[in-house]
Amino acid sequence: RLRSAVVYGLLAVAILSTLSACEILQGQVEYIEQTDLTISSVILPETTRQGAEFGKDVRVTIYNQGTTVIPGGFALEMVISSDREAPVSPAMPTTTFVEDGLLPNGRVIMPTMNPETTSTVTFPGMTMVSDAPLDRLVFICAVVDPEHKIDEKWRGYRLGIGVNKLCMPIDIVP
Repeated sequence: RLRSAVVYGLLAVAILSTLSACEILQGQVEYIEQTDLTISSVILPETTRQGAEFGKDVRVTIYNQGTTVIPGGFALEMVISSDREAPVSPAMPTTTFVEDGLLPNGRVIMPTMNPETTSTVTFPGMTMVSDAPLDRLVFICAVVDPEHKIDEKWRGYRLGIGVNKLCMPIDIVP
């Protein structure tokens, strides 16, 4: 079985698309051309084992809800966290549990994205760290553009909704 943030992600995209399409300035509506990346869904297995390869079952969909082309070369990282608070910054690679550490083979470079398009990414070869906690829930967080290469209209959170990251729980089983 898979856990998915698709419903929440699509709701976030709908809300954020509406908000980012225009700005209200002194009673007028002004259309703003700008890039705006959003993680619209994260799908991953409900469980995995310490040290196991599980990236082939992971799907992350990125949405350019902006009005301009985003040049390729920005990163998408998969980070392990004990909470949903992984920072939107480059993660350090790790093979053991480190809070907000980059999972082995958990980084891809994204291609150019046209306005109003999505790109779905898988992570073949991505593995769970060898000492992931068995006694508590952990989260896998997708973080897009952690190096802030893309000049975006919104970054981080807006209305309490993650824009450049989305975290999902995963159970580590013996």
